[in-house]
Amino acid sequence: MTGSGRNLEFFVSKSGSLPQTLCLKYAALGNDKTIDSHRQITKKKDLEPYQRAWSYPRSIRSMLNWYRAAVLFPPKLPKNKKILNPVKIFWGERDPFLKTEMGRNSLRFLENGEYQGSTATHWLHHDIPEILNPAIYEFLQR
Repeated sequence: MTGSGRNLEFFVSKSGSLPQTLCLKYAALGNDKTIDSHRQITKKKDLEPYQRAWSYPRSIRSMLNWYRAAVLFPPKLPKNKKILNPVKIFWGERDPFLKTEMGRNSLRFLENGEYQGSTATHWLHHDIPEILNPAIYEFLQR
């Protein structure tokens, strides 16, 4: 991750914002030994597609802006209305970025909702595919 690491450091030091600081703290963007909850070490080959995507100018900023917008401009939900369709929330409870309460609190918007926590991180589909994939399949078969 040659160029983007430098850009990220500049962006963090100039803005001092939390998302960029977390990216550096957890070294998820460039370290070939990124820790996850299931396999302990993410292999370098697993990170290469991400590193390639993050190497484009402004890619990190764009990615983080998506999360900022979700917090700054939440959707307007009708009061006292709930989503009626069945929804199952799969949540990695070792997520360094999103708190477990966020997933559990989402149930209040659901008439027919379920929450399933796990020992995974932010990237459940990478951490526990052998658990997550069958659970999704089972839910969709109902």
